[in-house]
Amino acid sequence: MVTSWAQSRNSSKSLEQVATGEARFAAMPVVKTTFVGREGIGNPIDEWRINKKNTVEMLSSLYSIVRSNLINVTKQRFTTTSCATQHQTTRRIFVSIVTGPSSYCLDMDNQQTPEILIVGAGAVGAFYGSRLAAAAARVSCICRSNYDVAKSTGFTIKSPYYGSYQFLPTAVYRTVQEAALSNTFDYVLVATKSLPDFENIPETIAPAIKAPNTAVVLLQNGVGVEQPYRAAFPNNPIISAVEYVSASQNNGLVIHNKWTRICLGNYYSPPRPQGVNAQRDARGIYLAQKLVDIFQAGGVQDAQFWEDISLARWHKVALNAAFNASAILTGGLTNADMVRDPVLRQHLKDVMDEIMTAAPKIIGKTFPRELAPADAILKSTERNEGSKPSMLLDFESGKALEIETILGEPARIARRHGLVLPRTESLYALLRPYNAKLLQKAKF
Repeated sequence: MVTSWAQSRNSSKSLEQVATGEARFAAMPVVKTTFVGREGIGNPIDEWRINKKNTVEMLSSLYSIVRSNLINVTKQRFTTTSCATQHQTTRRIFVSIVTGPSSYCLDMDNQQTPEILIVGAGAVGAFYGSRLAAAAARVSCICRSNYDVAKSTGFTIKSPYYGSYQFLPTAVYRTVQEAALSNTFDYVLVATKSLPDFENIPETIAPAIKAPNTAVVLLQNGVGVEQPYRAAFPNNPIISAVEYVSASQNNGLVIHNKWTRICLGNYYSPPRPQGVNAQRDARGIYLAQKLVDIFQAGGVQDAQFWEDISLARWHKVALNAAFNASAILTGGLTNADMVRDPVLRQHLKDVMDEIMTAAPKIIGKTFPRELAPADAILKSTERNEGSKPSMLLDFESGKALEIETILGEPARIARRHGLVLPRTESLYALLRPYNAKLLQKAKF
């Protein structure tokens, strides 16, 4: 049975045959049963199941076989499908066997290039798009103000890590409708500003979403950003992405200042669904892991898959709430300038600590040690000379601000859990009048 679903599209070899030259598990008995392994699935999937008595022994042996033969037999093949490391590749085979039916599993001989559409090719979207393209993905972009330059010459990226290089998208479109008529996409990566009171992005991207095959990847700031997309696309995987990057973009020139980290994970609608939605989420897990592999193959070595992406989201919103709002209210100070002022430094720490203390009570889980505390963030920011928070750049350009998802929604969620974020609420109250004027201007 393992042979049947592991069979490649372009070869008659099974997974075991590719790894070792023999199908030693081809006769393993198979029964339907309930899978209770990986968190977030844990529901019956009746397409296949391995006899419980033999599961551990078989998977352990198969894991060893694949790992021991990976370098000599399969490394080159996996490199072409964007698996970055030996550990990632071996884990992907193992996880694919454990977590789902054939339609969710990695096809070793599948040379199909991922088709990715980036909606919002600003600094962050263009930078990460360039790294996906470096991994041989086909990356197309929806551009607005930078359409002409992106269409003619692409993007120029200047980075302290990757040097100076050109990113030439596979295609550049003015609208999602135009893109949807031209191609079908595996991932639609939304890198626009999160402005729920101004734009209906789910409605905008709808033409490119082909249920259930297209994954929606949300590279947006704030918390609570996923719900409108889940409501609009109930059958599609929603991958929530949290980035830690400092970059700016002006007319096709992207200046990458510091950091590359991106965390991705499947978004689970609360409460976690049963039945058919479990299959949707199993696919979301797989596609998120695959996207991590593509990023790593493109040189983003700190791309990570997260089982519970809400932890990373709340950690990031603590940074955004502190730095973004304060930069505007201080008259335009840079990140490093704010950190060097002892009074402002304490203020930034207090805002971050306020949210980081409340978040575990809201989520029901503590932050892992790999998510830096406020003091470590402040120390790292000292070295980010000259960079400005994205909200300050928007303010200086007369654009609407992301105060709802970065300040308003965290405060509202906290109150629903019996908690109060006084510093966050104060920043929100102070910026609302500014944003109201900017929104009014933007509408006309």
